[in-house]
Amino acid sequence: MERSVLLDLLRIAAIVLVFLSMLGYVLNGLMMDGTWITLFPNGFVQDISGSLTGFYALMGLWGGAYNPPSWFIALIVTLYVVFPVMAYFMRRVPNVTLLSLLIISLLSRWYVGQYGVPFVPSNWFDDIENWAYRLYGFMPGRPGDWFVLCRLFEFGLGVWLALTLTPRAWAVFNGLPHWLKRPIGVLSDLSFPLFLLHYPFLFLVLWLSELGMNVSVAIMILIALLLLMALYVQSVDNKIPRKAWLARMNRKRH
Repeated sequence: MERSVLLDLLRIAAIVLVFLSMLGYVLNGLMMDGTWITLFPNGFVQDISGSLTGFYALMGLWGGAYNPPSWFIALIVTLYVVFPVMAYFMRRVPNVTLLSLLIISLLSRWYVGQYGVPFVPSNWFDDIENWAYRLYGFMPGRPGDWFVLCRLFEFGLGVWLALTLTPRAWAVFNGLPHWLKRPIGVLSDLSFPLFLLHYPFLFLVLWLSELGMNVSVAIMILIALLLLMALYVQSVDNKIPRKAWLARMNRKRH
């Protein structure tokens, strides 16, 4: 498949996620408050670019208006940017590299907990607000969550395990019965869209309970709705031929 087609599919998957998040944002205002919420509270360009990339947090806006957990997308993107350097050292000195990443992450978390993110200007109100967020763990703020240096160890641990575990260790997972591997595989595929879509629609539980519905039933309805949306997003994502694309890239390298 041509790269232009692949990029079009990636854009479609991202746009579907953003559209569903915006839908939940608008429905929240209409169903809970009876008002039409401002669709682009931070400006059209900033909200669209921040939603598609997840870089709201780097703009000081955490996850933006529509979907606060979307800051995680930006973190993943930045971690994959540093992955080639990390993998280079992991293949040569894996244990030393993992220990170094742990030290970097600990020092970074200590630093941003004391002084905030370096090179990002702030005023006295931001300092007080960020102190409260760091102290009590509220969202947004919390550079310890989205600042890439603070999360190097967790990402590096996954790389270390992938490179150092023997095939026999992975065989434990491959030896699971099919009836167990199948649902685990499906839930694994759905975990990311579920994570990104759950927040904009949480209001439905409160809305349904205020209408007199049992809270447990309302939660089950929400879970069913989220599963349907996640399955749709995953169906779009499955059309992206990653294996063929990566195989072609490897052939070009060799």
